Amino acid sequence: MYKWIWKDDDAIYENNAGDPKEIVEEILDYYFENSGIDYSLQKDQGGFNVHLKSDGDSTKLSSGYDLENICFLLAEIAKYDGRKDQFLILKNN
Repeated sequence: MYKWIWKDDDAIYENNAGDPKEIVEEILDYYFENSGIDYSLQKDQGGFNVHLKSDGDSTKLSSGYDLENICFLLAEIAKYDGRKDQFLILKNN
């Protein structure tokens, strides 16, 4: 189980997830589900790969599996949407 914290311009949100992939999926859905931007998430041996496509422009973002890299990936996804959101992921024991 993971606890993750998301800070945007309005508030700080605390959430729980079963694994980091759930967190990345939730953020992708939040930012891009109704935006006209096509997105996909793949998980491989090295980490997560996010593909974003809009108006012929394609971007690939990648991270390893360690929590710090995943937080960086989430911040990069936010930047793609023009936001400065910040993230922290903690593993619950």
